Amino acid sequence: MEKNYLTKHRQLTLLIGLHGLAMSNAVADDIDLSHSLTVDGHYLNTDDDDAFDWNGLYQFDLSHTLNERLTLNGGAFLATTNHPSAVIGDRQGFSNIESSDPLALTAFNLTYRNDDTRVLVGAFDENSEFAGVNVAGNFLNSSMGYSPTLTHFISYPEAATGLVIDSKLSANASIKAAYLTRELSFGDQQHLNAEFEWQPNAGSRIVAGLSDGHWYGVGETRLVRMEAWDWHGFLQWGDNNRYADFQRHLGMGIVVNSTTNDLSFGLATTAAKTQRDVTEQVWELYARWQVTDSIALQPDVQWITSDHDVVVTGSDYPDDDVAVTMRMVLTW
Repeated sequence: MEKNYLTKHRQLTLLIGLHGLAMSNAVADDIDLSHSLTVDGHYLNTDDDDAFDWNGLYQFDLSHTLNERLTLNGGAFLATTNHPSAVIGDRQGFSNIESSDPLALTAFNLTYRNDDTRVLVGAFDENSEFAGVNVAGNFLNSSMGYSPTLTHFISYPEAATGLVIDSKLSANASIKAAYLTRELSFGDQQHLNAEFEWQPNAGSRIVAGLSDGHWYGVGETRLVRMEAWDWHGFLQWGDNNRYADFQRHLGMGIVVNSTTNDLSFGLATTAAKTQRDVTEQVWELYARWQVTDSIALQPDVQWITSDHDVVVTGSDYPDDDVAVTMRMVLTW
């Protein structure tokens, strides 16, 4: 991952400053501060070899309401990882909290809202603004709910810098556009993104997006409500033959949530084809238990298959890997 536009020293200074601002105003009604600590323990099986690894991520976010129209938002994370994805060589990323930088900004922006329009200026997580699947947030694989054809998106897990305009066209339709930039070693990079969203009903949404000349789509809906359970389904698609490592992507899944919000289950698959015509498919199954208001436990199993060795090295056998994760999340 490329270094963010802030140096790490400035990131740390801003991190401490944002946290100090929030703590000094913690009693104010217009300050919202949240913390989360995520710890993953991994068991990996690849080529009949076993390995154990782990990831850790601390993140805080704050929101300061300046007036009825303006809000100041900030956030940052601290991460520690041994990059377990490198152990099994998966390309879509079975862990969604790996980071090459131990410290980074996730948000520092000013947001303006009126009845029909939202304008955001500053640094923000682009993945939270575009192309995401709302019900897929508990999947651990980086491509579940977010297309890897958009790997040229410049933020995750650090912040993009730019301008976002989000406007309602009607009660069921909205359009969103963004201009973004970051600093790279060979110069600045800018790109444009636009997205149209239609909500046919309260439990469904259809998204069509265009990012630097290539298309992506998202669809999700409530399938059925059975006694104490809500069943949701999602579909995602992406195509990019110019910039990203992945040319095509297709993902789909089912998420089941208890109406009390203390239990959740998910089953999904994601398949992506790279520029070298290597196809990788992942099946993922998770169960999440909200033990208390502050503690959640989530076992997760992923089966990862790839024809990389067949296509690249001429092997007669595809790669088959298994990643088993126990995730614990603390929030306060």
